[in-house]
Amino acid sequence: MKRLIGGSGGGGGSGTPGGSDTQVQFNDGGAFGGDAGLVFDKTTNKLTAGGDVELNDGGTYTTTVQCVTPTLSNKTISFPDATGTVGLVAGSSGQLLYNASGANAGASTLTYDGSILTSSGRFINSYNATASSPAKAFTGTWFTGGTSTTTKPQVLIEPTGATSTAWSTSGTGFGVNAASGFAGNLLDLQVNGTSRAILTNAGRLDIVGTGNPLLTIRGSDAGYSGQLTIQSAGGGTSLINGTGGNNALAFLTGGGERARIDSSGDVLINTTASPIAFFDGKLRAASSTTVTSFRCTGVSGAILQSLWHEATSGDNQFVSFGTETTRLTRGSISYNRAGGLVAYNTTSDYRAKTILGDIDNSGEAIDALKVYRGVMNGATVERPMLVAHEAQEVAPYCVTGEKDAVDDDGNPIYQQMDHQALVPLLIAEIQQLRNRVAALEGA
Repeated sequence: MKRLIGGSGGGGGSGTPGGSDTQVQFNDGGAFGGDAGLVFDKTTNKLTAGGDVELNDGGTYTTTVQCVTPTLSNKTISFPDATGTVGLVAGSSGQLLYNASGANAGASTLTYDGSILTSSGRFINSYNATASSPAKAFTGTWFTGGTSTTTKPQVLIEPTGATSTAWSTSGTGFGVNAASGFAGNLLDLQVNGTSRAILTNAGRLDIVGTGNPLLTIRGSDAGYSGQLTIQSAGGGTSLINGTGGNNALAFLTGGGERARIDSSGDVLINTTASPIAFFDGKLRAASSTTVTSFRCTGVSGAILQSLWHEATSGDNQFVSFGTETTRLTRGSISYNRAGGLVAYNTTSDYRAKTILGDIDNSGEAIDALKVYRGVMNGATVERPMLVAHEAQEVAPYCVTGEKDAVDDDGNPIYQQMDHQALVPLLIAEIQQLRNRVAALEGA
């Protein structure tokens, strides 16, 4: 042992150190003393206390620090609880710690895979939710305001390299922003490894399943706010919407309804009218201009329109023609079963006409009609024919249109004729001829 020689003044003293080498000296009953529980290694500059260290400011603050032998070369100082228990860690490796009534506790449902032993840096959450306790809850006041480039979603998934812009300035709850060039799916909902709903990076939503219906969109709105809206990049909007109590499916453009399929399966185009006489078909279309237009771009033998009536008795009605706001039937196309012919009919009921007397100038009218030999433009067969504007001077009722009329582009609007309208005139003349022949034969 070395002898310690102290100087004078300032409370100094002298004496012989007690204990073994490296032990820190303290006053032990008026003499130097050392203890194996308190040593200092000058090579490693490490002070080792084998017991507790009390920190006391002499007044309001007193605590005890327990020095614990570390593992894995970690240096740890912990503060024990009121019972003297020190909980350095709790639970299994990787579990995050939380305060459990003043003691450390580990949660098996919340782990971190990113300790000194790994480098993945993942938080792994496994929640056990109940009906009254959601697995994950974001509470508090959600933020709004700012600009499209400064206001971020409340919850944002965004990888390094992505540019987060154009979020709603009024606030967005949940946002996913993939980096440019991302080729995967933004969303993939699966059941037992089978995808059920996929949102691709191109914005396509795929619903995969076998249910009926596969996609159901429900809303409480009985108006046209839209349960499903499809909008093109040009701004034109098409809306498919259940329109309330009648369960109709409506198609809109520019905010106005253009067509619907009602609960009876009727298809209505440009009208919402209820079934009325002569407007009660499964397909009802209304327009102030041309209502329907058909065009065939196929071969010459292709049928432009086919009408099929399956009734096997009585006459079959195919087409009915009417005019006026309150409909008046003007004609029809039907099949006359007894005669075995297709009839092109014009209304001729006595109740629909006023009889003024017998015709007495049939011969003059027939003589005034000029019959030519000619060929229609685009045709190849020569036949007898009348010219519309000439026949119009004699029988204006059988000609439609005006002579030399043109449209706004200068294209001709051709006159048309109903040759059938001349049949009564021919019958009258034949009757007069028969009477004259009978008179001559009787003479």
